[in-house]
Amino acid sequence: MIRIEKNSKPTKKKLDCFLEKFDFIFPVGFIKFYTKANGGYIYSNERYIHLYDFNDMILYKIYSPKYSELVSKLLIFASDGGEMCYLINKNTGYIYEAPFIGGEEYLTFVCKTFTDFLEVFPLISIDKSMNNMQNSYNKNKNNE
Repeated sequence: MIRIEKNSKPTKKKLDCFLEKFDFIFPVGFIKFYTKANGGYIYSNERYIHLYDFNDMILYKIYSPKYSELVSKLLIFASDGGEMCYLINKNTGYIYEAPFIGGEEYLTFVCKTFTDFLEVFPLISIDKSMNNMQNSYNKNKNNE
């Protein structure tokens, strides 16, 4: 079971201001969700996910020294409240996960749409997700 707690609805001005700051293709469902809630929290038996509000997303874009090269291609929009962050690819709108202290070699594909991120991803076990990340890292290392 998935439970989503939504933050209060943003003003149209706040949403427009946020969208103007990012030259991104946002995943299907992202804008629809954020017109109704400025972030929130997802709970399931498998995961906890904090969906950042506009201000947090802007701050991570500006103040992400570890991801300084990546923030031009990715937007950190959520975290698991610990070591993992969730990112949107600027050109595709696809969603990835990576450790906050990792680099591009740790990026692991999660899903293509924000709707899947809300409805399917929270049900995938963390162990399976971590195995996918390790496989992705090993694949990148072998290609070097």
